[in-house]
Amino acid sequence: MDKTISFLILIGIGIAFRSKIRNQEQIDTIKTLILTLALPAVIFSALLKIDFNSSLIYPPLLVLGFNFALFLSVRWMLPVLIGKNFRQANLQTLSLMLPSLAPYLSCFPFIAEFSDDTTLGIAAIADTGNKLFILVFLYFLAMYWTYGRQMFSRQVKKSNKFQSILLQPINLSIILALTASLLGVRLATIPLYFQDSLTHLSNLLTPTILLFIGLAVKIKGKELKTILGLLLWRSAIAFILSGLCIALFDFNSVATTLLVVAFPQSSCSFIPYAQMTIFSDLKDPSQKKVFNPSMALSLLAISLPISAFTIIAIYSSGDFFTSSIHLVGVGAVALILSCVLLRQQVKRQPTFAPLLSIPEKEVQRDNKTKVLAKTAKR
Repeated sequence: MDKTISFLILIGIGIAFRSKIRNQEQIDTIKTLILTLALPAVIFSALLKIDFNSSLIYPPLLVLGFNFALFLSVRWMLPVLIGKNFRQANLQTLSLMLPSLAPYLSCFPFIAEFSDDTTLGIAAIADTGNKLFILVFLYFLAMYWTYGRQMFSRQVKKSNKFQSILLQPINLSIILALTASLLGVRLATIPLYFQDSLTHLSNLLTPTILLFIGLAVKIKGKELKTILGLLLWRSAIAFILSGLCIALFDFNSVATTLLVVAFPQSSCSFIPYAQMTIFSDLKDPSQKKVFNPSMALSLLAISLPISAFTIIAIYSSGDFFTSSIHLVGVGAVALILSCVLLRQQVKRQPTFAPLLSIPEKEVQRDNKTKVLAKTAKR
């Protein structure tokens, strides 16, 4: 519990320090430090401490299954919950954002603190499935939705995405660590000064990322209930899937079981947001809107602290979340709460642009009416 309180204090310090941040570039610098130095050092160290065998192919497949299960639930279940007025652009936005996971920013720091290096190494390998889903499936899906069938094949041939993916620091650290491990290299066998350097970089991870959460969180009043409802619904589905997974498979330790629960609770990934904004910029403005970047940005901003608090609760609750019955029960309660929130927003705010499909002419007519009313009062 002491660790949990210290984590919350660091997030609070980040929120208090926000007034000293003058522009987005300063926050991006902190994120760059996390993604290019601290996290690669932690992942590299963790992978060099575990012994690899054929069973490690299962974690990426399991995570990939989680991704697709969340994706299908967004496509089939969420429109039924919201109603018929759900915009296609919003549905496509949520189809990219909600199934994506960002464990490096929201899950790995707590695994590193509450669990052991072996579990952290397994989590790093498991994220390969998540990367495959985001960087391949979601990327080509976003391209397909943007360009349609005719231009899709041409854009695929021009894509040089995979080369840039491999050159990312986190991916390079995973590739180098896996290669070194297959050659028999372990962390204890490398020079001591290199071990110390990795340790110092790894120690930056937890405090830096908690401060980043405090700095990055931004909440808009009108969108808050809707975004909370969507994220609560996502968390509920993830809890239920984790409960079913634990009921079907026999995991060998409490640490692995908690990893199965905590990993799907990771925050939404920034990568799908970047993909949709790039495609939106390339698309002809006169054509129909494909995505809703403002909704995606709101999901990113709010999902990070919510995910962090959820994962802290999972690791701070002993073995409560190792029971499949408890997980399904928590998921059911969260699902009911999300339904209440989302239904209330549909009824109370029928003109909420990011959620409902309001014809453009009606919106313009409503705006003109408001302007005329203000003029009459004057």
